[in-house]
Amino acid sequence: MTSIGFRAEKLYGSVWQFAPTEKLQLYQALQVHEPHPNPKIPHWVARAIGRRMSRRWGWSLDTFRTE
Repeated sequence: MTSIGFRAEKLYGSVWQFAPTEKLQLYQALQVHEPHPNPKIPHWVARAIGRRMSRRWGWSLDTFRTE
């Protein structure tokens, strides 16, 4: 997320906040819980995060396609 222009901040416990920088022209931050004890995010959690990105910023799979 930081490589595409978000600022990452650890808030409390296992919560991370990704806030957009000015170059993205987005206005809402996204908070996610860090997975534990296994550091890998399960597929169902990744899908839920993707749905939140879609609702919040209008992102879809096409947003991440490169040419």
